[in-house]
Amino acid sequence: MVPIEIRDVSLVYDTPGGKVPGVKDVSFNIGASEFICIVGPSGCGKSTLLNIIAGFLSPAAGEIRHDPPGHQQDRVGRHR
Repeated sequence: MVPIEIRDVSLVYDTPGGKVPGVKDVSFNIGASEFICIVGPSGCGKSTLLNIIAGFLSPAAGEIRHDPPGHQQDRVGRHR
C-alpha cells in the first residue's frame, strides 16, 4: 500500500446560494518520499482537498487511506 491513497473523493458545500462543489471525484496516490504540488486557480478546491486529507473535513464520498511509516494501522481513515 502507498502511504496516501485518495480515491474518488468529493465534497459539496451547502451555501445560502445553493450547493457548491468543493472537490469532485479526485483520485491519486502519494508514494513514500514523494513530493507533490497541488496547483490551480483560487476557489478550485486545493485547500479543501488538503483539509480532507488532513482529516479536518469529511468527504461526502470517496476514501482517504493514510499509511505513514511508524503509525499504527488504526490511523487509516475511510470515508464513504
